Amino acid sequence: MTAEIRNCEFRFKCPKDWNNLLKTHDPKVRHCNECNRRVVYCKKASELQRTIINNDCVAVEIKQPDEEVRVYVGEVMGH
Repeated sequence: MTAEIRNCEFRFKCPKDWNNLLKTHDPKVRHCNECNRRVVYCKKASELQRTIINNDCVAVEIKQPDEEVRVYVGEVMGH
């Protein structure tokens, strides 16, 4: 089993919403017309690592203190 994403540090948090990005043929990938980059929805640490290596932006679910899950979009810092 692949580890879930934890302790994700963003270099840049995008104000764009995942649901408003341009859909592609892959349901886990959308396109941002603002910065002309791919945005990859990552649920596993292995997906996040691959996305960072490919220099793509990410969308990740992060649980808020009030237990609400929010999807953040942006560029993640590599490790």
